[in-house]
Amino acid sequence: TFPEVNVSDYSSLPNMSTYNTSGTAATKNYYIPATGSNNNYSGSCVANGNSIYVSGTLTITNYWGTKPMNIYVLDGGKLFFNVNTIQYVNIYILSGGKFASVANNGKTVNLSTGTKLMAVGDLKMEDNGNLQKLQVENGALLWVGNKLNVGVLNLTGNAASQAKVYAGCCIYASESVEQQKESYIYINSYLNTPQLIQKNGGTLYVKSGALMDITSMYQ
Repeated sequence: TFPEVNVSDYSSLPNMSTYNTSGTAATKNYYIPATGSNNNYSGSCVANGNSIYVSGTLTITNYWGTKPMNIYVLDGGKLFFNVNTIQYVNIYILSGGKFASVANNGKTVNLSTGTKLMAVGDLKMEDNGNLQKLQVENGALLWVGNKLNVGVLNLTGNAASQAKVYAGCCIYASESVEQQKESYIYINSYLNTPQLIQKNGGTLYVKSGALMDITSMYQ
């Protein structure tokens, strides 16, 4: 279920300008406003089970910890990850929020252990015009309320940590969709890709009446 976020949840929170990766500061909840001198934070974060609300811009260059950090990207907010693998983070993108990776020239996003990415509307995995590869693995969940646009969608999991992707409307993968081991894709309306590859236990659920437009399939 997509969480409900109210202004009262973040309006009185301290600004990220006071954030520190050690001590009690790292366990508090924070807010990045849309305007003003403190509307941008770029640096390290700690996954301590705390929450960050973003109306401005948050760029995470490094982080650690195993208690999932909650990041709410509000209308007009932008979230960037300059890391190769995203772990132990719950990302909620509200209407008007934006998410992208700046690692690997903005071409790759890897969602891994303990990570949940939910977008209330469309999720366009693109940065600076470069289509990205989206990897969902080992217990990660991707939930898109409407459309997912991506170049390559790759899923892999295991018995203890499944990988799941759900699209409320459709998935457009301009290059390929590949799933293996304990991975699950839920198609509610439409899947469009030149190549679908399923192996080693990858499972695709297609809702009655949905359409799959695929040039080639390998199972």
